[in-house]
Parts: sequence; C-alpha cells; structure tokens
Amino acid sequence: MTAEGQLHEAQTEFDDHVVRALESLGDVPRSCLLLRTVAELSYVEISACMQIPEGTAMSHVSRSKARLRRLLHEDFATPADQDL
Repeated sequence: MTAEGQLHEAQTEFDDHVVRALESLGDVPRSCLLLRTVAELSYVEISACMQIPEGTAMSHVSRSKARLRRLLHEDFATPADQDL
C-alpha cells in the first residue's frame, strides 16, 4: 500500500489480508470496529448494542484500527518502506 493508501498493482490478495487481520481481533473489538465503520453506528449506539460502556467501545475501535493498520502495513511494506 502506498503512503496515500492506494493499492499497488500486484496487491491481488488484499482482501485475504484484511480478513486475516480482522480475524486476529477479539470478537468484541472486531464487532465494535465493524459497527462503527461498516454500519456507521455512533459510540452511544455501539455501547447499547454491545452492552459495554461508551468509552470501552471507543477504545476497542481505536485499538482495532491501529492494529489493522500495523498488520496491513507489515503485510504490504515494500523494501523502500522498511527504511522508514
């Protein structure tokens, strides 16, 4: 993945990497992330749906996003990226 978030032409397995990265998350953190990013629920709605405090929902989303970024960056880092 480029610094601009674009896929390189050779990245045909990107979806598999995303699914693997999502599967590496626990059930609750993954659910919070997907409810926020896919279903576009607010943190208040996620809190009610998951029966967890709002701050916990926010933490799960934040940490899950960071983990996915790190895992996907590791999967797709080019030799030039390794120098950064």
